[in-house]
Amino acid sequence: MAMLALSNVVLATTLALPALNTTRSTCPSGLGPGLHTIRMDVADATDPSFIWARSFDVYVPAEVDPNVESPVMLMWHGCGSDPEKFQEESEMNMRVGRFGYYAVWPRGTSSTLAPSEQHSCISQGGTRCGWNSGFPNEGGCQTPTDPRPDDVHFAERILAWIEGSLCADMERIYIAGFSNGGSMTYKLNCMLSQRFAGMMTLGSAVGAGTTPGGGSCNPEKSLPAINVCGSTDGCCGGGACPRVLEQVQTFGSALGCTGEVVRSELSSTSYCWAATGCPAGLPVEGCGITGLGHCWPNFPGAGDPPCLNQNPANTDFSVYVLDYFTNLASFTPPASGQ
Repeated sequence: MAMLALSNVVLATTLALPALNTTRSTCPSGLGPGLHTIRMDVADATDPSFIWARSFDVYVPAEVDPNVESPVMLMWHGCGSDPEKFQEESEMNMRVGRFGYYAVWPRGTSSTLAPSEQHSCISQGGTRCGWNSGFPNEGGCQTPTDPRPDDVHFAERILAWIEGSLCADMERIYIAGFSNGGSMTYKLNCMLSQRFAGMMTLGSAVGAGTTPGGGSCNPEKSLPAINVCGSTDGCCGGGACPRVLEQVQTFGSALGCTGEVVRSELSSTSYCWAATGCPAGLPVEGCGITGLGHCWPNFPGAGDPPCLNQNPANTDFSVYVLDYFTNLASFTPPASGQ
């Protein structure tokens, strides 16, 4: 994997962050086209005197008008990954321009790094960057433990930065996560759903504590949801078919969907289940890719060796999810019994 040195991108100093829970953004955007790394100091959620040095990447496509409020994809990488690798394997930066989205890539933390070094976390050698995604119990992916980083709080600070620095549509912030990042996406749905417009997970199993309405997970807002899994992905808790059906059934029930679950074929390898009888604007889907392991689905594939040379019939799920989120406003529920 080709690494992008932090010194080769724009490095922003810590900014004064605006208040949360507004719908205003800053136009025109303060960043020009290209990839930028933003570093900020984040006070610990429980001990404000303790400071975490954190960072995230922002990709601004040339196609985005800096004077027009545009949607945002907030991309959470997996355990043992980082923004550089996730950008490579998902190729999302190569897709967002045609849909008019910004892409934002938070960087996780590692127990091998001091708090002042977390902004430079790259998964190599003995360092594994990831998320404190446990819910309701803390922990995950060898993240620091004393104290633990509060990554929901980090997400709030990123949202505040977006409000203050990008001409973003704050009503159209979407979250997507792979593996441990998918667990983080579930946690954000449980604890910060009111700030988002839709969610996607890939290669991450639903747990009892992360299902809306189950355990401690009681989202303030119901989100359209899509989950994707390869049929040989062990991280999906049983493979694509039972995993995506479970996601559709559990999230569909939580959102008030009352109809049957119907299946559609995307290609010879890719399919989606969709809940029916859902409230308007709240679609729920679960998609499977036959023969794919713990990988982001596209062709020819990128990242880890098992993810290369994918079947050319595999649906490009970066395009699929962008199209899915873009069409939410005009969503027409599928008919029950198809």
